[in-house]
Amino acid sequence: MTCPSISGRKCENKSDFIGGRRTRCGVNRKIIMAESNGMTNAQLIQQLALLGWLKTDSVPCKDLLTAVTGMQVCRELLDRLSGQNQIDAFRRECILSIADFVKKNPRASQRELNAEVEKNVLVFASRVQAL
Repeated sequence: MTCPSISGRKCENKSDFIGGRRTRCGVNRKIIMAESNGMTNAQLIQQLALLGWLKTDSVPCKDLLTAVTGMQVCRELLDRLSGQNQIDAFRRECILSIADFVKKNPRASQRELNAEVEKNVLVFASRVQAL
C-alpha cells in the first residue's frame, strides 16, 4: 500500500491505515487522536486558539478564539433549529436497518431488497416529516 502522505512511502503492513488514513508516519495522526478523544476538528482549533491566547494574551489570538467560538455556536444553533442532528440520526438508522436486512438475508431477491429499502425510506421520510 502507498501512504496517502505527500512522501508516498510504502506502508509496512495493513495496520498502518485506520479508516483509510496513515497512522505510523504521522499523517492525520493528530486528527485521529482528536477524534478518538471525542474532540472534533473545530474543537481542536478552538482549544489551540484558547491556548495561544492564554499563553500570549495577544489580540490576534483573542480574535481567532472569538471567531472560532462564534462559528461553532452558529453551527450548533443552525443544527438544533433545523433538526439536522436528528435527521442525521434517522438517516444512520435507515442505512443500518437496510444493511442489517442484507446481512441477514444474503439470498434475498431484488424485489425483496427493493421492498425493504422502500419500507425503510418511508419510515425515514415519515420521521423527518414529523419533526
